Amino acid sequence: MIARHDIIITKDIMLHRYNNFTESFADDLMAIKNDYYSRNCLSFFDDMTKTVSYSVVLHLEKDETYQALFYALQFGLNHLKLSSTPNKERQIQIGDTVVKAVGRATRDYIDFGTWMGVFYNAVILRDAKAIDFLTGLENRFMKQGNVSYDDVRIAEVEVYKVLFEDIKYLEKAIEIYELKEKEFSKTDPSRLWIDNQGTPVIMLCKAVLQKNASEFNNLLEKGLDKHKKYFSKKDRAADFLGWISFPLLMVCSYAHDKGMAITVESDYIPRWLFEGDFKECQLSIK
Repeated sequence: MIARHDIIITKDIMLHRYNNFTESFADDLMAIKNDYYSRNCLSFFDDMTKTVSYSVVLHLEKDETYQALFYALQFGLNHLKLSSTPNKERQIQIGDTVVKAVGRATRDYIDFGTWMGVFYNAVILRDAKAIDFLTGLENRFMKQGNVSYDDVRIAEVEVYKVLFEDIKYLEKAIEIYELKEKEFSKTDPSRLWIDNQGTPVIMLCKAVLQKNASEFNNLLEKGLDKHKKYFSKKDRAADFLGWISFPLLMVCSYAHDKGMAITVESDYIPRWLFEGDFKECQLSIK
């Protein structure tokens, strides 16, 4: 069992922040259904991702975590849908409501990092339509973003794009990733693990491809140990993105659905999430 690092925030403070997130979100959601332009969907994506982390650490009901994941995915998707089709009206979903909105051209938060954050949620929630949309987004669109990414991270995205395609495409994408990573390591061998956390995730994908459960669990344990070591540092411990490992949770969800026996237990990858146990989950905010 790999326990979560010491977050250095009291549970009372976390609960207070969580309640603030959910209470303001309930009001804002009503407003945004009436006037989509009155709110920034990326701020919702960020807040709901925080809420996922808080709900897991606080051991709240599954419904609370599911709701936060659901809305994080919705608003991440809405942002990418609208920004990828500027000046065109399209239907988007907010909760259980469908509204019409017009996209606007932007370079903000359309990069590969944003794409991956939304993709993780789509895989964890097993949202096939969201996955189809994300894997269909062209790299040239994401390259217009304000944040630039090296060839290794772009190759990582290419692997994710074919996770659910024919096995030959996945094999080729992983091969290209490994070549890019080998080339890049020669020029910058000192990179922190967190700057290249794609490597353990891609290697886990490769273990799934090879149906090697022993290798998968060995790599998963090592990846979680590195995650914990990185976020145990005092200046990083309070970063909500470290309370759950979304990349590792995503690949565990993928592996579980492919029949992989996952034996590693960790607070960073709640089992009920990667096993997709959402059958009884209900939204309290609609």
